[in-house]
Amino acid sequence: MRHDGAHGPRIGNVTASVLLVIGYPLALGVLARLKPVLAERRVWWMVALEAATASITAGWLLHGRPLPAALNGAALAGFAIAWLVTGSASVRRRGKPADRQRECDLSMDEAPDRVP
Repeated sequence: MRHDGAHGPRIGNVTASVLLVIGYPLALGVLARLKPVLAERRVWWMVALEAATASITAGWLLHGRPLPAALNGAALAGFAIAWLVTGSASVRRRGKPADRQRECDLSMDEAPDRVP
């Protein structure tokens, strides 16, 4: 990048670098625990992952690197799709609230009496 006396390109590089430096550690921290995040529906962890991935994507765009930006943008969409798919699967797996209550009532009726 050429420097024409204005601070524009330098400020853009600093901003892009800050976005990358913040985004990558945050995203990697959540990715290390992605399975529990999806299975246990940890909303704030998922929000942090999406924000970090968006930050990384913006950082690469500001650096003028479209390929890494596109890859991270695809990851951003992929994480959102994974969240939606695992959420609908967990709802199907758990059943309706009335079904769960009926199961609990039946299991309590069948439980042997315990003496303390």
